[in-house]
Order: sequence, then structure tokens, then C-alpha cells
Amino acid sequence: LTALNRSAKRKSTATDKLILDAINDKHWDIRVKAIELYTTANKSPSDEAQGMIKNLALNDTKSSVRVIATKKLSASNNDTLIGLFKTIIAKDQSYNVISTALEKLVKLDSTEALLTSRNLIKLNNPKLNIKAAEVLGSYGTVEDYPFLEKLNLVDKPKGEDELSAMISYTL
Repeated sequence: LTALNRSAKRKSTATDKLILDAINDKHWDIRVKAIELYTTANKSPSDEAQGMIKNLALNDTKSSVRVIATKKLSASNNDTLIGLFKTIIAKDQSYNVISTALEKLVKLDSTEALLTSRNLIKLNNPKLNIKAAEVLGSYGTVEDYPFLEKLNLVDKPKGEDELSAMISYTL
């Protein structure tokens, strides 16, 4: 990791190649750091890098790598990104990854995020319900109010989730 950090301070094709190679490292922590360093240093990632990051977002064995890859996904076409985020939401098993994809989706297409959130609440998962409630509270309609009411008055989330649920309920 130290070598990656040091090489990231010197912008060149050689350092970009080193960081790109690290994106495929066998250790998950190095992959996370490499994604962060590469996307910070390259505002317009190469097609090769975009493909690597997309592959990690969809297929990496570690959810922490999929989360950072999902956060850093980019494409020249918003429709492509929307499709990727919808695929991640539909197929991933990690609630953190799904939540991250939903956060990114809402920034690109709030209507699609609203529809996706309405589908997520059908899973009846407490963590996903909180993330869906954030979208429903901001973009939903009166039809979403019973869910938000139940979430706050019956399910009664705890801690940080309680605050998120209350804010969604009041919007």
C-alpha cells in the first residue's frame, strides 16, 4: 500500500500502469486502494480501467471492493450507468453494495430510483428499507406514506437508522 500511495503522487503512464495492475491484485485491500487512487488521479478513466472497475463492481468476492467500485463507476453514457446500477441492485447479495448503487442511481435518475426503492421494500429487509425510505421520502408520493408511517411507528428502527427513517417520514 505504501508503494501505491507513493507512486500515486507521481503522475505518469508508468504509475498509472502500476495502479491498474494493483486493481487486479489478489488482496482486497490493495484493490480498494488502487481503485481510489486511480479514480482520484484520473477524472476520465481509460476504457480499460472502466472495464476493470465495472468487473469488480459486478463480480468481486469482497463486498468492500464492490462498494468502492460501484461508487467509482463511470461511463460516457448515463443510460449505461443506470443499467449497471440496476443490475447491481438486482443481483448483489450485500446490502451495502445495493445501498451504494441506489445512492448512485438516485443521482442519475430519481424516477428509476423511486421505482427501484418501491421494489426493494417488498424484500422486507430492515437495512434496505431504510435506504429505500430515504428515496421514498424525497421523491415518493402519497402512496408511499403508509410504508414510511409503518417504518417509523411499527418497525421502530434504532440508532442511525431511526434518524434516517424519521427524516424520510417528515419530508
